[in-house]
Amino acid sequence: MNKLLFMGAGAVGAGGLGLGGYSLLKPNKETFRNKFSNSLLNKDSDSEAWNSRYSSLKGQTPAFPSLLEVAKKNDDLQTTKEAHKRACLEIYDSPVEDNKYLRDFELYCSKHIEDEITKSSLISDAKNVGTEWDKRLDALKKLTGDAVNTLSDELKSLKTTMGSSNASDDYRDTLKKWCDTTKTKIFLGSEDLKFKDVKTYCVKNNV
Repeated sequence: MNKLLFMGAGAVGAGGLGLGGYSLLKPNKETFRNKFSNSLLNKDSDSEAWNSRYSSLKGQTPAFPSLLEVAKKNDDLQTTKEAHKRACLEIYDSPVEDNKYLRDFELYCSKHIEDEITKSSLISDAKNVGTEWDKRLDALKKLTGDAVNTLSDELKSLKTTMGSSNASDDYRDTLKKWCDTTKTKIFLGSEDLKFKDVKTYCVKNNV
């Protein structure tokens, strides 16, 4: 009898621990804050980036409810900007699991590559102004070995297309368009390959 009682108590104890263990061992859902720690805007600084993301948001229809409210708001500018920040802080602590709000995070709440590069250092010349673009194209053309394999696909394709040819408006235009598009992508950290490529091929040579 004692043995049976002991076994019963053991079963209850194991069950209790099992439930407790489940709640303790159940993994927390990964949030944007966890996964994209290098991409978060500081709520007390990064004012230029906040203003840029806010401008991008107005008139759009994001999926994240709080951002959608901000996009529709007609309150005074300061009030709406504060609401935008609060909405982004909500996204930061939301689960990433189904990528439902990933686009909203990237477009309206994240740090972009250009935010981590001094604006004046980015090449702003037109495609028919060859000085800076030609230097970058020449550097791309001379790239060899393993370094070529780490290039973004578009830059790798441009390098292949150029071969040993001299710079032209077409090549400058291709590089310029890539830079203009890629600098607005989410910043994933200083070791991110896209960030490195932008710093190498979209920034003035004397910087």
